[in-house]
Amino acid sequence: MNTLLTIETTPLFWDCECNDNYVHHYTEQACSSCGCERNESPDSRLNEIGIDDILHPHTPERNAHILQKLIDFISEEQMTMFVQKIISEEQ
Repeated sequence: MNTLLTIETTPLFWDCECNDNYVHHYTEQACSSCGCERNESPDSRLNEIGIDDILHPHTPERNAHILQKLIDFISEEQMTMFVQKIISEEQ
């Protein structure tokens, strides 16, 4: 039996080469730690994006914009999984 693993990514975030804090918002052009540039880096996997990657305490307008884009981009099933992940991280 062959099982196909589907990895879902989003262009709203990208990954640099750092071991920690490697998920960046698409508006960030480069990682200040490792120097990776957005246009040369892969999109982030949905299951690796944490609430801290999405929401920033000093930019509520950006938070609303990003959340709406994310809602528009992902399916209802993906949204459910994402919300469950956020809830589990907060507990």
